[in-house]
Amino acid sequence: YEQLGARLRGFVGWRAAVLTGASEHARALGHRPEARRELANGPLQCELLTFTIVEEPAVALPEDLVGRLRKNLKTLGRWARRAGVTCYRIYDADIPSYAIAVDVHETDAGRCLHIHEYAAPSSIDPDKARARLDAAVAAAAAVLEVPWPRVFVKQRRRQRKGEQYERIAEEGSRFVVREGPCRLLVNFTDHLDTGLYLDHRDTRALIGELAAGRDFLNLFAYTATASVHAALGG
Repeated sequence: YEQLGARLRGFVGWRAAVLTGASEHARALGHRPEARRELANGPLQCELLTFTIVEEPAVALPEDLVGRLRKNLKTLGRWARRAGVTCYRIYDADIPSYAIAVDVHETDAGRCLHIHEYAAPSSIDPDKARARLDAAVAAAAAVLEVPWPRVFVKQRRRQRKGEQYERIAEEGSRFVVREGPCRLLVNFTDHLDTGLYLDHRDTRALIGELAAGRDFLNLFAYTATASVHAALGG
């Protein structure tokens, strides 16, 4: 998508249309679509994006959000380095008008961002909400210096029981992260969550510390991250 966007910049004044089955990656084009239309390409749900190619297509970065992200990076980034933490939430709707959560994952392939948009109220115009989301995602990618292929965006809404575990894609974008003595696989694309709950970090570490000389039965294993800590600890 980045390469296509760069090639399109050579055709200023032209109009372009992109048919994609992965609209979450379309931000990597670097061009803001004038219109979006949902289409069915056989069994595949797609979007048709139309653009007019202009000299400077990049999304304008919101200064208030950029400032907050930089401040958080300075404080939380320093804490993470000192504590040896590689996966952490750096922003969680700190500014209500930019209602996203940004999770940093330092993987073996480089830094990745897992971004959740908190669904906007139905009273908000969908086009305005999408434009604001695009600007927020662009700001996070720029401040945290993460290339578009390693930025993953999802929408979080009120879930019915069990929905958060349902498969939403079949891409299998798995990356290796390190947590304490463990090397764990996270999946940024196929489910709403990655399989590694960041707010359970301290609990997993405690399990690893207490596991020595004990048997450990994990009745609610899910992706078994706590079991990995127990195995290495005991």
